Amino acid sequence: MISVIVLTYNNIDILDKCLESIFHQTFKNYEVIFIDNCSSDGTYEKLLKIDKPNIKIFQSKNIGNMAASRNIGIRNSKYEYLAFHDSDDFWYPSKLEEISKYIDKYDLVYHDFDIFSEVNNKRLRKKKISN
Repeated sequence: MISVIVLTYNNIDILDKCLESIFHQTFKNYEVIFIDNCSSDGTYEKLLKIDKPNIKIFQSKNIGNMAASRNIGIRNSKYEYLAFHDSDDFWYPSKLEEISKYIDKYDLVYHDFDIFSEVNNKRLRKKKISN
């Protein structure tokens, strides 16, 4: 019921953590659409080796236009609801479950997020979203 659209470019070093954060969701009714921006570090080849039934992989040379890549994901999504994810972002395991409680009630669901250090993975701050 949710199409997760993931943009990536040369993120092979953190791709496993990204994949884990998606595939270990407590909510299971989703597909994942990866759009790779012609990575040169093996990211695309690694994506092609993923053996999951709910994954689609595309390659696009978007020359810095992330909206073009997201539009590829939207056009190829099979579900009504979309969740956008970048390959350098990581979700808590219940993220999709939590948002699924609200998606039928609102046109847009958004939330706070945490910012972590790339050096030691320590939470630096919580970013509050205000209306």
